[in-house]
Amino acid sequence: MPLRVFPVADVPGVRFSDDFGDARSDGRRHAGNDIFAPEGTPVLAPDDGVLTLRDESLGGRSFYVHADDGVVYFGTHLSGWEGAERRVRAGEVIGYVGHGGNAAGTPDHLHFEMHPPGQGAANPFPLLRAAERRGIETQGGGGHVLPWFLVLGALGAVGYAYRDKL
Repeated sequence: MPLRVFPVADVPGVRFSDDFGDARSDGRRHAGNDIFAPEGTPVLAPDDGVLTLRDESLGGRSFYVHADDGVVYFGTHLSGWEGAERRVRAGEVIGYVGHGGNAAGTPDHLHFEMHPPGQGAANPFPLLRAAERRGIETQGGGGHVLPWFLVLGALGAVGYAYRDKL
């Protein structure tokens, strides 16, 4: 069940942290990881599967990729979709990073979830880290992953920064 592709295009400024389970409004818990990137950065299909698009009340423009292995990937807060519902291949552009829905007024990001077959949301952080590293190794010198400590707003969360060509 590894991610075949990191779900946000390789651009300077992409960063994410392990914020799965953090408290959210109305007693909710964060069911994914936020991947921060400039608005309009392409969002990529994380695996081969069937893409569905929805305008969700909480997150705004959203996608689901129902992967061939049964895993369902969900992303939201998109600034736009690329194309229509269809069968997609890993790495295909399916949308663009934004701050829609309840993320209005926050930094641009993709909220990304992973739902293994027959289960609720699982923490995608370890798979995101592995996919990020694989992407760097296969992109011919794209960049380096450094365990930088970032303060993300008032949360004080430990994150990782993706730095291009250090």
